[in-house]
Amino acid sequence: MSTNLTGFSRETVKGNGGVYKLYLTELSNISGVSVTNGLATISVAADMWSEFVLGKESGSIFTSTGTIDSTGSVTYIQLMTAMFTNNTVAKREELRIMGRSELVCVICDTYLASDSAENGNIYIIGLETGNMRGGCDITAPVLTSGAQTSEANLMTIPIQVSETCPPLSISQADFELIQANSAVN
Repeated sequence: MSTNLTGFSRETVKGNGGVYKLYLTELSNISGVSVTNGLATISVAADMWSEFVLGKESGSIFTSTGTIDSTGSVTYIQLMTAMFTNNTVAKREELRIMGRSELVCVICDTYLASDSAENGNIYIIGLETGNMRGGCDITAPVLTSGAQTSEANLMTIPIQVSETCPPLSISQADFELIQANSAVN
């Protein structure tokens, strides 16, 4: 059978999707959670967030509806994928710490006009909600050295969690506290 591929023409405009920033903290740093109509309000001790800035179009969040258990509860699989350039020792050490932690992850879309929850999508995953234990896991990161001509020097980090609802939003006040109390990595 013959297939005639036509290819893609060169796009004149770069895409504007993907993830702009991640804020991570350990689940144990979250002392209180309330959820109302898909909006989470959280209590966190000061200076407990780490900020990770991603390159353009180098991160994404994916949600799939998982299984329905015997009680009729639906499980949503949240998968946040982040790519970081320059596979360095410091970044690998940070990945090692992430891999040993149960994380809560705040995810900011790239199309935000400013760092404001009101101007774009800001999600939070990994909270203890309903009957789910909370805490995101690092699942099978990919590290490449850039040693070969066709190989990039980067780290791809998948952050995954199963939850009882789609990704939650957070309040503007909580987001501003997270930004003010984060260390940039």
